[in-house]
Amino acid sequence: MTVEVARLSSPGRSHNAGRRSFTGGLIGCGLAAAGYQGRAVAAGGQLSMPFRRHAGSVAQAPFGNKVSGQIENYNRVSPYVATAGLLHEGGLQQVMALGFKTLIDLRGANESGVRAEARLAERVGLSRIHLPVTSRAPDHDQVARFAEWVESPASYPMLVHCVSANRAGAIWALYRAATGVDARVALEEGRAAGLESREGAVRSILGLPAAE
Repeated sequence: MTVEVARLSSPGRSHNAGRRSFTGGLIGCGLAAAGYQGRAVAAGGQLSMPFRRHAGSVAQAPFGNKVSGQIENYNRVSPYVATAGLLHEGGLQQVMALGFKTLIDLRGANESGVRAEARLAERVGLSRIHLPVTSRAPDHDQVARFAEWVESPASYPMLVHCVSANRAGAIWALYRAATGVDARVALEEGRAAGLESREGAVRSILGLPAAE
């Protein structure tokens, strides 16, 4: 099953307006406006959901930075979440074989292979969420929607992918900053998840200098 996530931005709101709501330590305020109330940080400073230990039958994402030749740029960013780039031929089946329950695709609808992946996911029974990030960085609405999925143990383990893991790293960095993680630490986590050429846009949203 594929879930298509439409943009939530209201008519007339620019992407830059969305960026301003993240900067200057106001990340939580911006996300609250989109319906995200800081669920990733529980009272008492508990770990955010993807880092908590979940009892029972909740499986974890595989360790390592290379799990299959069909899955590019794989990285486990939390016990229950991993990021990756392209899934080559046989990659989606490999995702299932590795035990992943949910796949989030950040590619645009018209990018190569997106429709074929959706059809294949439907055929093999993999839960797939299409959250297209077509701008330089995800806006606060997209991060809010991402948070809903990434904080749901019912979705674990989860693989977040795009073409190179660049967008996956960007949305992970912004999500982590939204949970209260220091912006520089969140940026480093994003880099580990695959953030590269989109770092400048992520820095701008987080209120960090263009280069350090």
